[in-house]
Amino acid sequence: MSNIAKSTIEPSIKTETIYQKLVYLMANSITRQGVDAFVKQHIRSIKPGMVLNLGSGSRRIFPKTPAGVKEIGLDIIARPTTLALGDSHQLPLKDQTFSAIVAREVLEHFHDPDAAVEEMHRLLINGGKVILTTRFLFPVHDAPHDYFRFTDYGLRYLFRDFSKVQIVAQDHSIVAVAVVLARLALEGPPNLFRAVMNFIVVLFALVLFFSEKIGHIIWPSKNFSSGYFVVAIK
Repeated sequence: MSNIAKSTIEPSIKTETIYQKLVYLMANSITRQGVDAFVKQHIRSIKPGMVLNLGSGSRRIFPKTPAGVKEIGLDIIARPTTLALGDSHQLPLKDQTFSAIVAREVLEHFHDPDAAVEEMHRLLINGGKVILTTRFLFPVHDAPHDYFRFTDYGLRYLFRDFSKVQIVAQDHSIVAVAVVLARLALEGPPNLFRAVMNFIVVLFALVLFFSEKIGHIIWPSKNFSSGYFVVAIK
């Protein structure tokens, strides 16, 4: 299936052992930092109505759904939290159905992101918003269904038909390096040497991650980010 849309990022190694779980949790805390907080920040101001969790995987947007809001989880694979199945490039849903669409870490997995964004625009009510996160400086993941990386400029082009678009870099300079190192620790066979090196890499990544303010002084750059966060209003 070339049009798979997943919202979760799975590690390249299995995580049965305590060590592997520890490395995965440490790495994931770096690579996904800010994603959930960004969504929570912007989902608070949505209009009452239906909210589409696009490429929902097994994750819900709301731990407890607010009054007047109904969350619809949509993915191409059936899961316990999925209420609808469909191809994100051509969704079997009516125009202007949703007050908001949340798409966490899925845009890079659409083989035609332009078509997917057009579908988001079609499904939103006037004044509705898309809340989206995606990758830029980031290793291949969920292979072979990993197709694109997006710059600020590329995202603005994709969302060109929306009336207002806000794009925020997830991080930059030294933190982007930390994210890449953290993902490196999830690669390769889990032998003893690799296990030791992975642990060292993750620890180093954590040091870089928590040295963000220092990094802004040493390597100030707006051209390095592991990903971008988007709020687009129709």
